Amino acid sequence: MSLESIRRRWDLGGMALALAAGVVLGITFTPAGGPLLPFFAIAPLGYALARRPGPGGGLLPGFLTASVGHGIGLQWMVPALSWRTPLAVPVFLLVLCLIGMVAALAVESALRLHRRWGIPIALALASTWVGFEWVAARVPGVPYAWLNVGESLVWWPWGAHWVALGGAALLTLWTVAVGAAMGTAAHSRSRRGTFLAAALAVMPALAGWLSAASPGADGEARILLAVQPGRDTPREQLMDWAGDLQRIAGPSPPDLIVFPERFLPVSPTALTGDRALAEALGAPVLYGAVDSLRGDTGVASGVANAAFLVRPSRSDRQVAHKQRLVPGLEDGGALGGWDRVLPTAGYRAGAVGSVLELDGWSVGVLICYDVAFGTLSRNLVRDGADLLVVVSNDDWLDPAAPFRVTVAYWQHETQGRLRAAENGVPLVQVATTGRTFSLDSRGRRYPDPARSGPPPVEPGVASLRAALGTGESDPPMLPGLLGWMGALCLCLGAWPPRSRHG
Repeated sequence: MSLESIRRRWDLGGMALALAAGVVLGITFTPAGGPLLPFFAIAPLGYALARRPGPGGGLLPGFLTASVGHGIGLQWMVPALSWRTPLAVPVFLLVLCLIGMVAALAVESALRLHRRWGIPIALALASTWVGFEWVAARVPGVPYAWLNVGESLVWWPWGAHWVALGGAALLTLWTVAVGAAMGTAAHSRSRRGTFLAAALAVMPALAGWLSAASPGADGEARILLAVQPGRDTPREQLMDWAGDLQRIAGPSPPDLIVFPERFLPVSPTALTGDRALAEALGAPVLYGAVDSLRGDTGVASGVANAAFLVRPSRSDRQVAHKQRLVPGLEDGGALGGWDRVLPTAGYRAGAVGSVLELDGWSVGVLICYDVAFGTLSRNLVRDGADLLVVVSNDDWLDPAAPFRVTVAYWQHETQGRLRAAENGVPLVQVATTGRTFSLDSRGRRYPDPARSGPPPVEPGVASLRAALGTGESDPPMLPGLLGWMGALCLCLGAWPPRSRHG
């Protein structure tokens, strides 16, 4: 077989373009992506699709772009899994293949929409890519919503403005449409198309910049003390931190004390010390632990990754359960026998989120991976949460390894910024070894560096600020609507054409 025939059969040029798109996309999942690269990431893929828009022309490019891009963004998974299973690399490749397959369907669906109804490739691809991310977040047993195209724009105020309007889905729609429009315009050498693509990027960014420049209202301030235990800390009980907490708090008790996910590896009992700490400091205490679940007959039915809230002079414990478990690490996933590959914690997922009540205000609790799912935080805010609190472990790598600070910490904060800006409420994250911080209702860190937590991995207590009442009273409907519309476009494109025979 000649080289020319190989080129015709496999479209090596299209493969190279898709790989280039994947590399650029992967960089946008890191701090190196900056504010401009997200708009160019999909351009090589748009060029490849314009070259060969025929049947099957989107399958391989879509697979390569998504699998390479998410492979770069998720590279921390290999060391994270390597100390849990010898099959770390095969599991990582399996995850990328699953992501790539759904993306291939989305890209091919976009080309079908283009061929059937003349929808521009840029608009069709942007719609089906939103559908791809919407579907991936809802796959039973293995939901995935960690990385989305364009999400890093939330780090810039003009990008966060559009998150407040349409959520992460709007950033995906915007950046994919701009990139694909640039790619198709470059293929056709259309100056008009290039100008329109540039205008599609610049005009909304300018409008967002003007809106972000206006001062926002600042609501009632709450002070939270956040405990970041770090790794290998000898202080494993709640009361072990009473001295540091009292020193940081000073004469005025804080509004809330927060410990991270699974700070206690067991269910709370009368000897836990949570009520004693709340009484000693005169403040409510929220901490991560394990909750033993029991059925209607009182028989144990499993355990849940949970967060408990105790208040001074109150005997009850309010509880919130984690709703989205990490596939393979916290449950068995949708594949039978998965626990033979990865040792799982055997948790049960919570059915609904919980808004925990304090004196005159309330918090919606998200446990680690929950923060990646916009629907969960929107439900909490609609149920009355004034503040979103993320308790996390973020223990991504082997505790014995020397280089434990990974891009996953930055990605986790990106998710927190999205949820704060989407819902117009402040957010606080408290982690064991990751990032501990507070965000305002526009997804921005407060300018006072003293209000940030200690560096990742290092132990310490941080005094964080949260200004309540600075956002909208109800989350916008557009994020959910965009997701449903994207899924509908994906289904319409994937629907097989009618046969001309018979």
